[in-house]
Amino acid sequence: MAAHLHPNAGSAAFRHRVLAVIFRKVFAPFSLRFVASAEQYSEHPIGRAIAMHATEMGLELGAARALRSITSRGVSCEISRRPLLLGNRAWMTQHGVVIGAEQEEQIAAHEATGKTVVIVSLDHTLSGIVAMGDSVKREAAAVVKQLGLWGIEVWMVSGDNERTVRHVAHSVGIERFVGGVTPEGKKTKLAQLQAEGHVVAMVGDGINDAPALAQAQVGIAVGSGTEVAIETADVVLMKSALRDVCITLELSRTVMRRIRLNFAWATGYNLIGIPLAMGVLFPVWHARMPPMFAGLAMALSSVSVVVSSLFLNGYRPSELPQPEADVDVIVKY
Repeated sequence: MAAHLHPNAGSAAFRHRVLAVIFRKVFAPFSLRFVASAEQYSEHPIGRAIAMHATEMGLELGAARALRSITSRGVSCEISRRPLLLGNRAWMTQHGVVIGAEQEEQIAAHEATGKTVVIVSLDHTLSGIVAMGDSVKREAAAVVKQLGLWGIEVWMVSGDNERTVRHVAHSVGIERFVGGVTPEGKKTKLAQLQAEGHVVAMVGDGINDAPALAQAQVGIAVGSGTEVAIETADVVLMKSALRDVCITLELSRTVMRRIRLNFAWATGYNLIGIPLAMGVLFPVWHARMPPMFAGLAMALSSVSVVVSSLFLNGYRPSELPQPEADVDVIVKY
């Protein structure tokens, strides 16, 4: 039975979203303040990054009215009584916003280099895009390589567009990836692999990952993620270091090996000790174990198991293999 680790392509799984937010007036002039005003309420890494970037620029954010957010689609609201849409292509099409060929070419150009693009419509007119550069965590490629050495198939299942997911996946050595997936789609993908007989672990941090974390045999949430993800997961990593994913898997295997060793030792010890204490040798050799020694032997059985378990304190994580190339940053501005 193969094991699959499904890293989410979000902020804490394999890359930082808050490295850089680049606002470009590509189609028509409009203010980043409008976009950040809508995203300031968001728990999604993209929204938080945009709002943080605007705050760092000293922009004064306004109040968003009639705010509506659809997972894996986008946001609609009113800022200063002006209708605003933020989201992907499907969200724009749903609201009748037309994306021209030239504009689509510009969007695709950003996505091809690994950027996440948020399309913006102001006053029912396509107004621009917010292109976000993603940074791969330094140990990401090493973690993927280590999982592969352990025989674990690594997938990237993300709600980001296919171009961005492909770029990030290739950068860290992931061969299996799926982009443009909704939260329910992630859950369906995991269920499909489970139906094929695979054991699935899911690493995620966002609210969009909660259904998949619940579906997986082992859900691993990053401590910096949303409360929903943390509550849903079976394991919570206290730090955002990807190396902790490998440590979690390696440590769990080490603990299980020790449990099996203790079980085998205790079983063999008692299979020999109990008959001796009962006097099984007395009819033949007239030898028997005094009760005081039998009691001491029983105590030593428990002590030996405890001492064996204490050896786990000597656990040290294995060193990660060196990646073939430094993929610390995908896009530099």
